[in-house]
Amino acid sequence: MRTNWHPMLALVASALSIGCMASLSSAPEPRRAAESFSPNMVVTGAELSRDGRDESLLNALRRQRPWFLGSRGTMPMVVVDGSPAAELSVLETIRVSAISEVQLLRASSSPGRAAFSSTGRVIVGDVLLVRTRPDRS
Repeated sequence: MRTNWHPMLALVASALSIGCMASLSSAPEPRRAAESFSPNMVVTGAELSRDGRDESLLNALRRQRPWFLGSRGTMPMVVVDGSPAAELSVLETIRVSAISEVQLLRASSSPGRAAFSSTGRVIVGDVLLVRTRPDRS
């Protein structure tokens, strides 16, 4: 007695392909960068000044958001109010009382956003966007 495997093989292959198609159609859509935004990637001036210290932004970030300052082996560049990117040391000159918010943009999760150095070169790597409070004069 000879068994004909072709119809049985076709039936198994059909069942598998239908199952795969069903799992693909129910898969969630990829998340966009804006949707995957993490709240711990932003710190407000109010959060930074909670303890009442009017210290440098660099010291406050060291205490409250140390991962902002180079958790991936390289130090991020700093952009203050849209100015050309500067070294991290510029944060020593900015007081916490002057800050509206600081946002960490990871190079890997910020497509379409670029920062530029003072020479006009595109910054490759993480960037801290610092927004200061408008003058109240």
